Amino acid sequence: MLLPYTHAKKVKVVSGLVSKPYIDLTLCVMKKFGVTAENKNYKAFIMPKNKTYKIIKPFLVDGDVSSACYFAALAVLTGSKIHLK
Repeated sequence: MLLPYTHAKKVKVVSGLVSKPYIDLTLCVMKKFGVTAENKNYKAFIMPKNKTYKIIKPFLVDGDVSSACYFAALAVLTGSKIHLK
């Protein structure tokens, strides 16, 4: 989720994935916010140049700390505001 805000434009998987469903969920959420990373068969993920997230309507995340913490971290790192219930 942070790749658009770094100088790196590629994430390479070096020792296998623990959970493809979490990767798919992450890519889906990124796409909803306007950032589409290219999935190279789960071995690498490539970010197009000059991509940033777009602000959309409120986005509901299930009440689960493991899923909400990413959005809280993203808000801190980008100086954005987030409201968690």
